[in-house]
Amino acid sequence: AGHEVVEAADAAAALAVLEGRHDFALLLTDVVMPGMSGVALAAEVGRRYPEMARLLMSGYAEGLPGHADIELVAKPYSAEVLLARVAAALAQRGGAAATATASV
Repeated sequence: AGHEVVEAADAAAALAVLEGRHDFALLLTDVVMPGMSGVALAAEVGRRYPEMARLLMSGYAEGLPGHADIELVAKPYSAEVLLARVAAALAQRGGAAATATASV
């Protein structure tokens, strides 16, 4: 779909990757992670990089109380649903979905 994916083992590694590169358009992470939660990571990324879209994946579909600015996709999902949600998150943030983007 024209997206570059960069993986990180945990939130600390994701933040380190983001420090080294400034061309990311989207953070895609799970809510439950070792160490810092995905919600905390997304909040920190939003503080540091307010222009970056953030999309969290979760087995719980209740939403993210107190974090209306963070998109959530409920598991399980198909590749088509994920791609559509990525495109929507990028469009909402004003990112060009057709350009090469990266997620952590």
